Amino acid sequence: MSRFLMAGVALVGLSAGFARAELLLDTLTSELDGTVVMSAANDRRSAQSFTTSASTTSLSQVSLDLSASGITSFDVALHLNFEYAPASRLEYLARPRDITLTSPYVISSLTELVAPSTQHWIVVQRIAGTDISWDFTDNQGVANGFRSGPEGLWNITSADSLRTGVVAVPEPTTCAMALAGLACGGYSLWRRRTRR
Repeated sequence: MSRFLMAGVALVGLSAGFARAELLLDTLTSELDGTVVMSAANDRRSAQSFTTSASTTSLSQVSLDLSASGITSFDVALHLNFEYAPASRLEYLARPRDITLTSPYVISSLTELVAPSTQHWIVVQRIAGTDISWDFTDNQGVANGFRSGPEGLWNITSADSLRTGVVAVPEPTTCAMALAGLACGGYSLWRRRTRR
């Protein structure tokens, strides 16, 4: 087998290994320990952090273990990190209004760009309707927090991780690697045919 064909097969194989979606955070399968409640009375926002890998370019799915006893409305937003707390909002991931929650609440087909090797926050804020509960699991070591009132300070902890799943898509260089591999393989086959 020629060197070009072997290089092409190797590049395609490598790109296939890297191109799969990557799970950045998964506490949904952990044992349930309790819930935090977002209500009109406490005007509470809750947040869960995650850190992207070096190859991450955009989110593809976010799953949150949210529940409510009736119809509710809320916002889910992606925030930057500043001094270990949610800072400015990058994007709204979802803004459901007057819905009945089924857990986990899954937001898919996302294309929000995220910086590689960076801490980000998923922030949930109840807007109207029934109180919203976000389940948490004990001691997952991922920072989370809450804020009561629009001007309040974020209270940050890593003791109880809010049950969350975050899936991302790798950077597009993996696609370029696959194309380079196919080109090498094609060139090798073409060369072999022209020599005969």
